[in-house]
Amino acid sequence: MPRPLRTSSKKDFATAKQKITPIIDEALKVKDVPLTQRYAYSRAFYVSGQVKESEGNLAGSLEDYLRTLTIFYHDPAAVAAAQERADALRKQKIAVP
Repeated sequence: MPRPLRTSSKKDFATAKQKITPIIDEALKVKDVPLTQRYAYSRAFYVSGQVKESEGNLAGSLEDYLRTLTIFYHDPAAVAAAQERADALRKQKIAVP
């Protein structure tokens, strides 16, 4: 069973970005998601959305949340959280370029 996503008021986005960048780079290159990487990719794109959102890159964050929902949808906790954030951004009229 997948672990729930942790939420914290103290988020270290710089460290998170550093840790997820190689995972995201790898995920964007594959044509088929390996079974062993499914949860990692889901969580990485959700966290990437959070990082980009914290940096003010709302269109980029929406893109990563939508990737979590449509391509890397294997972690139910990441999908639920990404759906919530994507909905909130769409209400702000944020769009993916």
